[in-house]
Amino acid sequence: MTTNSNSESLITKKELRKVFSRSCTLDSAWNYERQQNLMYCYTMLPVLKKLYGDNKEKMASAMQRHLEFMSCTPHIVTLLAGITAAMEEENAKDENFDPSSISAVKLRSGRVAIAYNPTCTPCPEPGKAAWPGLRCPVAVALSEDGGKTFPLIRHMELGEGFVGAENSTNNRTYEYPYLMQGRDGRLYLAFAYSTRRSVKWMSFTEEDVAGAKREVIGLYNPTAAKMS
Repeated sequence: MTTNSNSESLITKKELRKVFSRSCTLDSAWNYERQQNLMYCYTMLPVLKKLYGDNKEKMASAMQRHLEFMSCTPHIVTLLAGITAAMEEENAKDENFDPSSISAVKLRSGRVAIAYNPTCTPCPEPGKAAWPGLRCPVAVALSEDGGKTFPLIRHMELGEGFVGAENSTNNRTYEYPYLMQGRDGRLYLAFAYSTRRSVKWMSFTEEDVAGAKREVIGLYNPTAAKMS
């Protein structure tokens, strides 16, 4: 994200104080589908109204961004709210700003990166909300089409390594991943480690996620080796 130091901030302490007080309600409208999204959008409304209040279309788009899936430990949500407010202000000032980077990490290479738990409920029922299952492993995915698809994925934390249908619950939970790109271009990932025993962080490059080869199907024929 780039900032324009020559322009005055559109957001004042008045809006930020409202964001802080509203952040205390983060878990008051929790839901199974998108968890804390309703109250996170409510938390950000003072900033959104200040930036887009006179433009219904932009206001609607901004609210839609913050009604996506949201899951965060309430104690640190003010950090995310502050980052979100700064990025929304850049979006309001700069017509070339990519708003998709507000919901994900827009890398210098142009790719979009996300960190998440690739899990789902083991027994889904159509039309019925269900808990998404054990939060393990932790994965990082890269998109090259603005976030429409994420074909480059790597598991960065495998937990205890249990993957069977009836023994995967022996893994501990590895949850609430947070991903950012540093000034050095490397990616930095942090998440609650081993059922919240501690916080683990790691550093890696985009190439570590993408890998050396790009192919849809890799073939291995052990009988194809040439005999000398």
